[in-house]
Amino acid sequence: MSVSGKAPAYETRDVRPGALVGLALAFFVLLAGAALFTFELWGALRSRPRVESPLAELRKGRLPPEPRLQPEPIRDLEELRRAEDELLGTYGWVDRERGIVRIPVERAMELVLAEKGGGPP
Repeated sequence: MSVSGKAPAYETRDVRPGALVGLALAFFVLLAGAALFTFELWGALRSRPRVESPLAELRKGRLPPEPRLQPEPIRDLEELRRAEDELLGTYGWVDRERGIVRIPVERAMELVLAEKGGGPP
């Protein structure tokens, strides 16, 4: 209430100026602390011995240790699939001494169906 007894036409509870000054001061202290920390960290990192990049070895003609990345992964995958298709689609010996053979997958499925009574042998 005002002196005249009427309610004022504005908000009487504003932000406390002391709180704003304290918040601004805390922000600047935090900012200065972060700058000081960054400066100290930069100095500490600059004083460490430099470690040569592993890629520098390639420039010198030395290969990196195994395992290395595949230079042509798509070609390698196609080659692997071709070899698998060859194994899955042809007849061949697995163990000749024990009489174990490999048959094509399609033929194996036909034999399984015939055993169950679902198709021709």
